[in-house]
Parts: sequence; C-alpha cells; structure tokens
Amino acid sequence: MTDLQRHRRLSAIVMADVVGYSLLMNEDEIATLEVIQEIQTDLINPLVNQHGGRIVKTMGDGFLIEFASVVEATQCSIEIQKSVFQLNGEDQSKKNINLRFGIHLGDIIETENDIYGDGVNIAARLESHSTPGGICISSAVHDQINGKIDYSFQEFGYLNLKNIKHPVKAYTLGSDAIEAKLNDIKQTYGLFNPKSIDVSAAERPSIIIMPFKNLSGDDSEGIADGIRLTLHSTLIKLPGLFLIHTGTVEKYRGQAPSSEEVRKEINTKYIINGSIQKIGNQIRITIEVTDTEQDQIILSERYDRIIHDIFSLQDEIAFEITKTLGVEFFGLDNSSDQISTKISAPEAQENFLVGLSHFYKGTQQDNSMARSLFQKVLDIEPEVGRVYGLIGLTYWRDGKLGWSEDKEQQFEKVREYAELAVKNNDPDGIGNILMGNLYLHNKEHKEALEASKIAMDKRPSCPLANALSAEIHQYIGKPEEAVTYLKHSISLAKSFPPWMLNILASSLRDKGDINTSIDAANEAVRLNYGSNKIDALVTLCCNYTGLNMMSSAKSVAETISSIDIRFSVEDYLGNLPYTDKDTLKNIRNALLTAGLTE
Repeated sequence: MTDLQRHRRLSAIVMADVVGYSLLMNEDEIATLEVIQEIQTDLINPLVNQHGGRIVKTMGDGFLIEFASVVEATQCSIEIQKSVFQLNGEDQSKKNINLRFGIHLGDIIETENDIYGDGVNIAARLESHSTPGGICISSAVHDQINGKIDYSFQEFGYLNLKNIKHPVKAYTLGSDAIEAKLNDIKQTYGLFNPKSIDVSAAERPSIIIMPFKNLSGDDSEGIADGIRLTLHSTLIKLPGLFLIHTGTVEKYRGQAPSSEEVRKEINTKYIINGSIQKIGNQIRITIEVTDTEQDQIILSERYDRIIHDIFSLQDEIAFEITKTLGVEFFGLDNSSDQISTKISAPEAQENFLVGLSHFYKGTQQDNSMARSLFQKVLDIEPEVGRVYGLIGLTYWRDGKLGWSEDKEQQFEKVREYAELAVKNNDPDGIGNILMGNLYLHNKEHKEALEASKIAMDKRPSCPLANALSAEIHQYIGKPEEAVTYLKHSISLAKSFPPWMLNILASSLRDKGDINTSIDAANEAVRLNYGSNKIDALVTLCCNYTGLNMMSSAKSVAETISSIDIRFSVEDYLGNLPYTDKDTLKNIRNALLTAGLTE
C-alpha cells in the first residue's frame, strides 16, 4: 500500500472564489487585497475554526477548505456569505467583495500540504456554477444536510463538469435566500408560487426536445446540441405547436427518464429524443417522437447524410414531426427563409452549431465564445440573417447583465447587429425583438409595438417576443394585457428567466392586484441576484407604502440602498418608459416616502 493510499479518506470539500477578481484587481489592487484580507482574517478564519474545519490553502482569489462534517461545511459557508453581505452593507467606503461557494462530499487524497482527487475537482467545478453570493452543492451534500439546516437548496439539475466522467446532480442556494434571512420580507408574506398563475397553453400539442446523445466518441457534443437547438428554432415558429423552453431539458442531460416521469414533471404531450453519430463528413441522426399519454413511440426515423446537408435535413425532420402530429408545416417553400437560414460551408455549419451550444449555456464565458464562433460564420457567409440576430443578443446580454463597463456602447452594437439581422431577413425575428427593446429603451413606444408584433408573427411560441410585448403594454398603460402576455411567456418558457417575474410583479401592481404583486415580487427577489432584484424591490416598496406598511417599506428601501449605494429615485424613474406621468408620480412618491433619496 502506497503512502497516498494510506491518506485517502472521505471529506466535505468547500471551494470558495472571489467573484470578478481580475477586474477588481485591475481597478484597485491595494483596496481589493485589503478587503479580501479583512474577509479572511475577520470572517473566514474564525468561522471555519468555529465549525471544525481547516483552510487547506489560499489561492489569491480563492480558498480550499475541508470539513469532517457536511452539515458544518454547509452551515459555515452560509454564515460566511451572510457575514460578507453584512460587511458590504455596513461600510460603503470599501469595495464590495462577493464570494461563490461549491461544496462536495467525496474521496480525497491528502499529502503534507494539500488535498487532491475528484472530490476537490467537483467542488471547484460546482463553485463556478454558483451565483455571486450563493452556494452550489452536489446531491451527495444535499442528501446529508436535507432537513438539518434552516435553508432550502433548489434543484439545479444535472451538470456535465469538465474532466468529470459522469454528470453531477446539483442544488443551489442563491444570495437572495441568504439575504432574506436578514429582513422580514419573506417571513411576513411567504413565497410566491408561479404554478398558482394560470399558464396553461392553448389547445396545441406541447413538445419538449431532449438533449441529443452524441454517439461519435469525440468532441461533437456541441454539434449535437446545435442540431437540437436548430430543430427547436424551426418548430417554435409554427403556430400549431407549443414548444417548451430549451433550458428546461438541462436537468435531463445524461439521463434517460421515462415518458411518464417527464410528463409528470413538465406536463408535455410529446417528447422528441435524438442522437447523432459523426464520422468524417458523414453524419447519422436518429429521431424518436413519444406520445407520453399513450407511452408509445409514434415516429422513429434514421437519416444518413453528408454534414453540409444538415440544414436541409433539419427541415425534413421538422416536416416529418409535424406530419406525424397532424400540424401544418410552413416554410419549406419559403425562399427567403431558406436563404437566411441555410449555411452551406461545412466549417461555417460546425461553428454555427457549436456556437448555439455555447450561447444557450448562458454564462459570460460561453456568451463571449458564442459571439466569436458566430462571427466566424459571418466571415465565411456574410448574409445569414439569423447569425446577426444571435450576435446582437450576445451584446444585449453584455449590456443588461453588467458584463461590459460601457452599457450604452454595447447597446450601439445591439442596434448595429439588429439592423443587419432585419436587413438579411432573419427568420427568427431576433432582430425585431432587439429593435423592440431598443425602441422601448428610447421611449419610442409605437415603433416598439410594431417590432414586437413582427417578432411574434415570426415566432408565436417565443418567450422573449411575448415578454417584450408584455413590457411594452405595461409602459403604455395596459397592465392587464401585460399580465396576459407575461403569463403566456412564462408558460412557454417553463423554466423562465427570473427577470420575467420583475415585469409580472410591476404589471400586477399597476393593475391594482397588490397582494399577488407582493407575492410575485418576493419570488423575483428570491430568484434574482445583485442589481437584477432592484426592480422587484421597488415594486415591493411601492406596494408596502400603498398599504401603509411603513416598517416593511423602509426595510425594503434599505435593502435597495445596500445593493446600489448610488440609487436615486430620479435616475431610476428616468429609465422607466411610462407614457402615463401619474404612474411615474405615484412610484416616485412611494419611494421617497419609504426613505430613498431623490
């Protein structure tokens, strides 16, 4: 037996990382290092000791910590995050530092000064999936802590982690849930349940397209994802189908759930499963469509093609699916759609498909990678309208999510690529969605409505197009229509992005449904993080003030100020494109009454 084998054991491993460390260091090295040192000395070290852990090593922007107890490891991580949040709110003269945590229970190998093994690697990979101020844990950890701590981790689904053989089921606890323990908002009003909203689809076949299996034995995973996503983008344009959001399927990646399991969890009538096998320039695609009500495969086909026929094959597959379901298929004879959709060069096709795979993962790194791959497509074939729209969306993400220091510059890039998408006949309507958002941003409501109508005509099942229409109707003084569009958007997305709840909460407030608005806003606060939750907090503040619940209103106002120390009522209202000045006046009075600065 080797020395390494003698020192192998089971351990709870915590990996912590400073969010945006490189950017913080670039801005002010000394101030950043001082705050990190303070956090380590005053918070991390005593809390780790208190919970029976040990800091194995520090890495400048990160910490590797080991615990004998999974419960203590998790509780300690929560206490550190709570303490960091409080520290950020107490001293506004210092830089705000946010941490991410990943926790795993696994086998490690101990040497004199370090620990190694898959347990450490998994904790590190999980940490990268945590939100700033949050914690991401493996199912091995969740099974041990369930019912033993005061916090509920939400299921995140199965993650394919780099250099880890099998997918890892993960759970998350966002900074919002941790912060909520520091005030009485959730305790007073409970949790909003999106299922309480009637989001039932029209009488249309509901379909989910599961992750395609890659049978190639190489790095063709991105191509498999891209083929699935292009098929989704074709089917979503058909008014006769109800497509479930692509993000919903990620929990099933690497799994083989029964049709009954999927039907119970997602309430879909049809499941599309597929696989690809790529050998050289040849590709084999298999497709199965299952009727979940009958638990019966109703379509099973195999297609063998050369890879540059992939987009023609996509239409062929879509046609077969719609024919099986009894839905009319439009688009095969639409020449403009063909020109703008098809990418002929094999290299451009692969870049497009892999770019789509990165795009839908949604991280900052994947967003940048997707943009680079899409640009390579345009370098080869510069008239593909769909690709211009997708690049525009990557710039929109950069601007809206704070991934760029110059938001207005990013929006200029959005406009540039949106116009190019429209000019080159983007069949997905992405250019129109982007233009609609820009028009709304500039308070050009008529133009925004026209753009949203075009986008919805092109993609009736698109959650973004419906959400855009909801937002426009809210700002032009039609909150009831806004709520209708938003409910439909949420139903289309299933696993909808949290910012949709921001719009729903404020529309319900404007509609006069205060209690439901409070519930929706509380859920939006819980699900969003950082500055993304400010819209929901503003809605809460207005609601509480209107109900003369001033203690709660002032508490929310303090939370807003702690998140954004530069928050001003006038600046905030200046970004709200309401046509009705009375609505703006009411919001202004409510926020000032709650104690926010003008």
